[in-house]
Order: sequence, then C-alpha cells, then structure tokens
Amino acid sequence: MNNNVSQGLGSADIQPSASADGEWVAFTSNRDVRGSWEIWIAKADGTFQQRVTYNTAIDINPEWGPGNLLVFESTRDANWELYLVDVSGTGEPTRLTDDPANDINPFWSPDGTKIVFQSDRDGDWEIYMLDIDTGELTQLTDNDSEDQVPVLSHDGESMAWIQMNSYGVYDLWLMDLETGDVKQLTDTGADIAGQQFAPDDTFVAYHTNIDGGFDIFAVDVETGEIKNVTDNSEVEDRAPTFWCNTSIVVFHSDRIESLEKPGQREIFEIDALPIDGPPGAAARLTNFPLDDDIYPLGDPREEVNSREGRMPPSR
Repeated sequence: MNNNVSQGLGSADIQPSASADGEWVAFTSNRDVRGSWEIWIAKADGTFQQRVTYNTAIDINPEWGPGNLLVFESTRDANWELYLVDVSGTGEPTRLTDDPANDINPFWSPDGTKIVFQSDRDGDWEIYMLDIDTGELTQLTDNDSEDQVPVLSHDGESMAWIQMNSYGVYDLWLMDLETGDVKQLTDTGADIAGQQFAPDDTFVAYHTNIDGGFDIFAVDVETGEIKNVTDNSEVEDRAPTFWCNTSIVVFHSDRIESLEKPGQREIFEIDALPIDGPPGAAARLTNFPLDDDIYPLGDPREEVNSREGRMPPSR
C-alpha cells in the first residue's frame, strides 16, 4: 500500500479531510496548469485521484460530511462563500451562503444536518449555524469581538471557538448549543489556536505560546483545569489532534535537533491524561530526514490547524 495519498508531483496538496468510512480523502491542490487552487479527492491507499471543482476562482478547505457530501470555500462569487458538492453525483456545486461578506471555516455537526462557520457579515467575525436541508441560518455569537474557528463536540452539544479580548488576544470559549450558555475556558494572556475536542468531549486540546515556545495544552470543559501537556519552552509543539477514541494527542514539533535541517518538524504523540498529572513523555511517529511533517489529521476528521485563524489567500 502506498502511503502517498494525493500522489501530487510538483504541487502543494493541503487541508485534508477524510470520509467517515476512512476510504477517501478530500484535499486542496494547486496542480492545475494555471496554478489555481481546486478541490480533489483520493482513495486513502493512493490508488486513485479525482478533481472535483473546475473554476478560475479559488476553491479551498474541503470538509467531508455525511456520505459523499463536501462543503468547501470559494471566491467564485467575488468573495468567500460556502458551497456543497456531492462527489458521487454530477459534481456541480450548490451555493450554501449568499452574502456580500465572507463566510469561511465550516465545521459539520456530527449528524451531518448542519454546519457552523464564521462570517463577518455584521462588521466583525461572528459564528453562525446553517441547516443544510432547510437553509435556516442561526447566529450563535453576537458581540463586538472577533469570534473565529468554531469546532463542535462529538455529541453535538457544545461548540468551542476563539474570541478576541479587549487586549487583542484570542481566548478559548465554550457554548452549550441547547441553552446558548457560554463560558470562557482560558485567560492566559496568549493567543489560543488549533482547538480540538477530545473524542469523549471531556477536554479540549489546543496550542499556545506562553513561555517563549509553543506547547500543547488541555483544558477540562467542566472544571476549567488546564494542563501543560508538553513543556518545552524553546521548541514549538503545535497542531493537536487525537487518535480516535483515545486521549492521545498527535502533534507536530521541531524538538528534533537535526544538523542537516535545523527546525525540522516531525509528528509525535502523547497522552493528555490525567489532566491533574505532570507532562508525560512524547513518542516520535515520523522519521523522514530533511522532510517536514506537519499538521496531522486525526479525530475529528477535520484539519483546522493549518490556517490558524488566518483569512484564506486572496484571489
């Protein structure tokens, strides 16, 4: 089995998202002869690749939902909008959002009926929920702050996102989607990014730079207790994700001292539990000399780290 899924030669293949059965991967690629970003899918064993979108605009960030449905971002209407495509059908995308503002960072609900996303349609970034079947749009946040990068818990009951405070720092917040109640999970004075719910939804992993180097942290959603999962002040441990149904965090780090390529990043794993325990020992998962391995994709099946809150590239 070839572990090179996308098989792209001379192209950048980024932003992977796996189908629920693990048989397929959707990704963004610039392999088009014009260098345009388009959506592709591939068999997980690397035996087949298929282009999904054909457009002179930018199509990026595919997120695999139920069955054969993908939601993605596109500039084909002169601003960022969300589109839906059935990769088993004609391949003609359906427009989901229609607003002069920008709609980005979609995230599927576990039952596949809704997506949450961020939009600046009221003058700053807010979080919205869209019912795929009915088109009903619900605004989840409504304030004068910047609310970005929503992710949903595996049971669909909670949403975590980052919100800018009055000092310009992004903190992590949590919302009960049934009651609308919100609470602040972090107030560390440093930007939070890469938030991901643990498979059992009891804690959220993220990365932040508090002491001069990025580390992986975990915060208990009930108690608010925070654990420094990795503790390396002079290296960068970033982009947490999870092995399915475990508390083991997978992340990338430049902790390897490579003489050939200083700062080389590899993939590691570490158990985040217990929350009240000391940092454990990380195990190295990749070892490819001179090659960077970054932004692992695990559970949930969505890679949210590579953007890190940034807007997509312009047209």
